[in-house]
Amino acid sequence: MGLAELTWSALDGFSRRLGIAPTSKTFAVALSGGPDSTALAHIFSRYVKTRFPGQERGRCVVVNHNLRPESASEAAVVAERAWRMGLEPTVRTLGLRSARQEVARRGRLLELMGAGLEHGGTCVLTAHNRSDQLETFVLRAMRASGVRGLAGIPPVSLLSLSAVVGGMRIAAVRGGGQESLRPPSEGEIYAFRPLLGAPKADLVDYCEDNGLDYVSDPTNADLSYTRNAIRSHFGTVGAGPICRDLGTLSDLFSEVIVPRHSDRLRSMRAEAVLEFGDRNLKVDVEELRRHPRELVQDLLVDLVRHVAPRGGGRRAPRMRSIQRLQRLMYEGKPCDVHGISCRPENPRGVVYTFRRNLKDRSRR
Repeated sequence: MGLAELTWSALDGFSRRLGIAPTSKTFAVALSGGPDSTALAHIFSRYVKTRFPGQERGRCVVVNHNLRPESASEAAVVAERAWRMGLEPTVRTLGLRSARQEVARRGRLLELMGAGLEHGGTCVLTAHNRSDQLETFVLRAMRASGVRGLAGIPPVSLLSLSAVVGGMRIAAVRGGGQESLRPPSEGEIYAFRPLLGAPKADLVDYCEDNGLDYVSDPTNADLSYTRNAIRSHFGTVGAGPICRDLGTLSDLFSEVIVPRHSDRLRSMRAEAVLEFGDRNLKVDVEELRRHPRELVQDLLVDLVRHVAPRGGGRRAPRMRSIQRLQRLMYEGKPCDVHGISCRPENPRGVVYTFRRNLKDRSRR
């Protein structure tokens, strides 16, 4: 099957997993105007016209990051192209205080989620592909993200409104891709990535074959961004062996290694955590010593995120901070990390108390 047929099949399969009869409003596609999202938007438009004749146009969401003077006019051009494809575009504008890619990504997801919920949608489609998976894998390996981080981009995530700073919780939906999904509750929407197995070169070829105009984001050439530097180093990965092998490796992590790793961490937590509350917990250090250091570090990440103030807990603490925490705990010394205080309860440091410290502004 070609790219369009595979994508249509993925959308049909997603609806079956949800157990719903889809309509033209079920999905909304995120459109940046680049080749990846342009290919997905065109495929989605054809899907809606074929599957739901006589219904409303399919929805697409164009996010104006508002980081450059020409951002607004570029968003208007992208929206016009979406209309010509047969989609109903919605333009959302960000008011970012930072140009950091992580800040922009979170703001973009918030707008996509908000636009999808406003129109009664169940799922937002994004055009992440196999090349994005490669970049993510390398980036997380560089940052020592641990086993779960190396699982890469999940095909499905559940986005939900939250009271935490940032306004949104993102939960990866792991598994083999065939299990049932529960319908989203109020304030929730799925993010689905039907092109995750496709090489970027295939998406560019699709645009060329169908005469689709697309734009190139000039910030992608800025090598001060780590992801751009990775992309420059590996080149635009098409159907080469690196990309194919990465897809297999990512599937192995996501479907086999991560579930087993999570089971092991749950078992460790049951043995090592003596008291477990929202704002504090107690940990048996001697029990931690029985396990490999790397596994203990992954458990400490979970425990620190659980206790940390809501503003800090939405992101994982840096691994070097966790490694320092582990070292000081094993030495029986106090430590502050990620907005919490970690203190030994006795001179031998056998039991540690993790307590949320709202006044703590120390670095992660």
